[in-house]
Amino acid sequence: MEDAIKRIQIINRDGYLWKGLLIFQKFIMAFSSILVVGLISYGAAIRYIFEKDFYGMEELVLFIGFWMYFMGGSYGSFSRTHISAEVIPNYIKNKRTQGIVRLIASVCTTLLCFLLTYWGLLLVLWNIQTWPVTPALKIPVVASQGAIALGLVLMSFYTFIYTIEDFRCFKLTGELCTHEEAEITAQKGE
Repeated sequence: MEDAIKRIQIINRDGYLWKGLLIFQKFIMAFSSILVVGLISYGAAIRYIFEKDFYGMEELVLFIGFWMYFMGGSYGSFSRTHISAEVIPNYIKNKRTQGIVRLIASVCTTLLCFLLTYWGLLLVLWNIQTWPVTPALKIPVVASQGAIALGLVLMSFYTFIYTIEDFRCFKLTGELCTHEEAEITAQKGE
C-alpha cells in the first residue's frame, strides 16, 4: 500500500514542508480575516459614534486584504476547490477520454499559473526597484503586493504537484483520479 501511494504522490503529505505551508496559509487567512473585520468595525465606530476619522484605515485594510485573498487563493489551489468550467468531460462517456481532457485542463492550469507567477514576481521586483509607498501611512507597496507573488508561487506549486500526480494516476489506472480517489487508487494498485 505504501509503495502504491508513493507512486502517485510525489511529495510527503505528512512532511514539514507540506504541513508547514498549510499551517502558514491557515494562520494568515484567519489572522487577516479577523484584522479586516476588526479594522472595519473600529473605523465604523470611530466615524459614526465618535464622529472622528481613522486616517489611513483603507490602506491598512487593503494591505491585509491582499494577504487574505492570495493566501485564500493558494489554499483553494491546495484543496482543489477553485471554480472550474469542466463542461466537456460531462458530455464524454468514455472514462479514458474524460481523463485525457482533464489532464489537458490540468496542464493548461499549471502553465497559466506559472505565467501569472512570473508576472507577479516581475511586479514585486519592479516595486522593489521603484519603492512606491501608500499616500497616508507610507506603507511600502511591495509589502502588500508581495502577497500576490507568494500566493501565486504557492498556487503554482500545488497545481504543478497535482498535475504530476494526475499523470501518475492516469498512467496507473487509465483514468484520472479525483483528489480524494488518488490515495484509494494507489492503495488498490498495490
